[in-house]
Amino acid sequence: MTKKERYDAIEKACKDFRDKNLRTLQNGDHIEMLLPMLYDDNDGACIFITPQPSDEDELYVKVSDAGETSFHQELTMPDIRELCMRYHLQFDDMPDYEQTPFECEIYKVVHIDDLDKAVWQIIMLIRDSYEYVMASRIISRIKQR
Repeated sequence: MTKKERYDAIEKACKDFRDKNLRTLQNGDHIEMLLPMLYDDNDGACIFITPQPSDEDELYVKVSDAGETSFHQELTMPDIRELCMRYHLQFDDMPDYEQTPFECEIYKVVHIDDLDKAVWQIIMLIRDSYEYVMASRIISRIKQR
């Protein structure tokens, strides 16, 4: 196998991985973008992209987690506020529920040209939500003592 054939085989394997694992699916009024990451409860993470009403010549979209991050990671409202402030995202303002889990949508409405930035902001928020999961577990263990 030549060097070029090796690199071609690697590129094909990468494309196959992307096609199998980084899919987008049209589902009703939105597009779901599957992410190659899992929530703490092993459910797959995805991002929802929904067109927003705007001028005919411009396309704005809502990039959202559809409330899945707060639900699967069992975040509290203070956790959500802190994470959203860190990543300049919006969220459904809800009462400070004592009981988790609950669904609180995290999102950003952006021009289609800024889609990638908003997607990365939500991915980073999901990644950082694991710190809150671990902190919650530590606090729970301390309280049990």
